[in-house]
Amino acid sequence: MQIVYTHEEPPQSFSKSIFLAGPTPRAKEVKSWRPEALELLKTKGYDGVVFVPEDRDSNFDEFDTGYDYEKTPNWEHRMMDMADIVLFWVPRNLDTMPAFTTNVEFGLQAHLGKIVLGAPRRRKRNSPFPVEYS
Repeated sequence: MQIVYTHEEPPQSFSKSIFLAGPTPRAKEVKSWRPEALELLKTKGYDGVVFVPEDRDSNFDEFDTGYDYEKTPNWEHRMMDMADIVLFWVPRNLDTMPAFTTNVEFGLQAHLGKIVLGAPRRRKRNSPFPVEYS
């Protein structure tokens, strides 16, 4: 498995890829869900490219001091376009990870036929339509 983090360039060639879409922590005290997702992919033997829209070093300072609102979304959208699957995981927490940008990104990708959407059960305000969780 090859991991490509924010602002890194993808490999010249690859056979399959996943983009891990969903909310990104904006503070050090908020745990990212992506390391666990990467571990699950590794455990399952995934051997493709995984695009991770987070800093390789989990540096959250950029959100406080100079987040590049042009460069980062451009990278994200370029990698989403390149990915075979855009995997949305939405562990919405209105206080720490509201995922409002994720809503927009999901809407932009929904018609492409390559998205997978997941969310924790019974998460407040996480479903735009009635869903039966068991």
